[in-house]
Amino acid sequence: MRGTTLLTIGFLCALAAPAAAQRAIFDAPTLSRKQPRQLTLTWEAYGGHTRYRVLRRLGSKGEWKPLKEVEGTRYTDVALLPGSVAYYKVEGVGIEAESRESERGEALADLYLEVSNAEGSSASLFIYQWRAAQEGWTKSLRTSARVGKTITGEDVVGTFDTKYRVLKIGREAPGEGEDPRGFIKVLTAERRIVQFWEGVKPPNEVWQKKQKKPKETEEKPKQPVTSKPRPKPTRAPKRKPIRFPEPTLIGPLEGGKTHVEWEIVNASRFVMDFAIVAKKGKASYKFKVPDNTTMVIKVKRGGDYVVTINAIANQVVPLQSEFGLLEGHRYQSKFGVKTLDPSDPRAKKKRGP
Repeated sequence: MRGTTLLTIGFLCALAAPAAAQRAIFDAPTLSRKQPRQLTLTWEAYGGHTRYRVLRRLGSKGEWKPLKEVEGTRYTDVALLPGSVAYYKVEGVGIEAESRESERGEALADLYLEVSNAEGSSASLFIYQWRAAQEGWTKSLRTSARVGKTITGEDVVGTFDTKYRVLKIGREAPGEGEDPRGFIKVLTAERRIVQFWEGVKPPNEVWQKKQKKPKETEEKPKQPVTSKPRPKPTRAPKRKPIRFPEPTLIGPLEGGKTHVEWEIVNASRFVMDFAIVAKKGKASYKFKVPDNTTMVIKVKRGGDYVVTINAIANQVVPLQSEFGLLEGHRYQSKFGVKTLDPSDPRAKKKRGP
């Protein structure tokens, strides 16, 4: 889920003329956001200048500080903290210029909690987080949180740990005269204390999906409906798994670590579903690897494992193998799944006698 918020600012600049100072008003620059902690400032060239100075003020009472001199008419601020509010000015280098400060540009956090029920020492919630690989937001399945524990969840990509440690769960009034509501107070990975209230959703850009406009089509005269016999459903034939080679051993992990790291490179155009089951014991892992993505999986301990892989919603012949993972070492596997169009001659080519 992607969203972009455009914020316009007024822009007034001074040109130095040989005889007398002249002032001109130019089109307002714009602020846009494609990632939670970044704001991109764009403006129209003016006065024949190719180099500009960008200034920023954090908060409504902060001091203006120069950020950078840039060539061109675009600058992206990538050093914003979650929830910070910034204002910007642009000046042409080499002249005295005036510019009205921008409207507020707010940086989002990478992760939000939607608390649906908080009482006692536990809370029920949903987790929204920014996925850089997919350039969008994901919403987790309903999960729970407990005081003193970090919050974990599962979404379309797989299971994850937010690194948010729960400090307090309770009920109190958000403001004077308001009814008590549940809340959860957490310590983030950046060592910030944040409180999320029950019934409060994240910003619209995070949780609201864009509604697609229906395509305009010409109205066709309705044809009489004729009943047709429904075809009997056919079951897809079971496909035998194809064995794939053992992972390549890269080397031992630094610091004498005891777990196993498996680097999986999905070089195909399809999401791949993985299932790892230990031949001894009860250890099992299920996760998804997005297309054209490299993912590192940490296995708690070494041993013998059976691995099954499916792709394209399980419509590809499954891949399966059995191999041992040496504790304290790192491995790598590369996978590429390709499908042929039915009209492709290679798809109809007979193999073997």
